[in-house]
Amino acid sequence: MKANPMINVPSTRLEKSIHIITYTLLGLLYLFVALQYNSLPEQIPAHYNFSGEITRTMSKGGIWIFPIITTIFAFVFSFLGKVPYVSNYPLKVTEENAEPVYKEGRLMLASLGLFLVLFMGSEKL
Repeated sequence: MKANPMINVPSTRLEKSIHIITYTLLGLLYLFVALQYNSLPEQIPAHYNFSGEITRTMSKGGIWIFPIITTIFAFVFSFLGKVPYVSNYPLKVTEENAEPVYKEGRLMLASLGLFLVLFMGSEKL
């Protein structure tokens, strides 16, 4: 299998803006958890059954797993956007179409990172 062309594609203004928003919201997620941490009970619900009853609890320190996982995914999506030629695409990538295909792929990854931060952050509110 032939590898995708390795070309340098500069970031668009939209992509840069999405990254700025993503990392700003990520910082706010950490700030929110830090500000609320002391008001949490020592044990917090970790799982509910279909009846809405608590079936498992965890210590309040476990609340940090959400921002940590979100950070890991945001950085992975950001890294993959910097090396778009390693991704799979639903079409053959050639020298002629590589730039627009890579730009769309990078924009999709940046948007996915923003969506993830918004989703994980909204779970805490």
